Amino acid sequence: MGAICQDCGLDTTPRPVTKGTWEWYMVLPEIWAQAGMPPMVPNEHGLTDEEFLCIGCIEARLGRLLNASDFTSQRVNEPSEFDTPRLVSRKGT
Repeated sequence: MGAICQDCGLDTTPRPVTKGTWEWYMVLPEIWAQAGMPPMVPNEHGLTDEEFLCIGCIEARLGRLLNASDFTSQRVNEPSEFDTPRLVSRKGT
């Protein structure tokens, strides 16, 4: 299993890796906290290995859509062919 959304159970990094199926991202710590998530602990890739939320669930918790200014400048947020359409639209890529 990959990175499972804590709220809905969606695998945000399904295997095999195919175009448009991943919701692998990192938002600013204050956005993560506003969603009621514990502090992020970055690993060597700039990602947290602890808890995950799909885009739909973090937005439900926040009560709004994410926008480009909510995301960090970490490599994980660079454009990727594997991003879901809704992640692409939120990152503005």
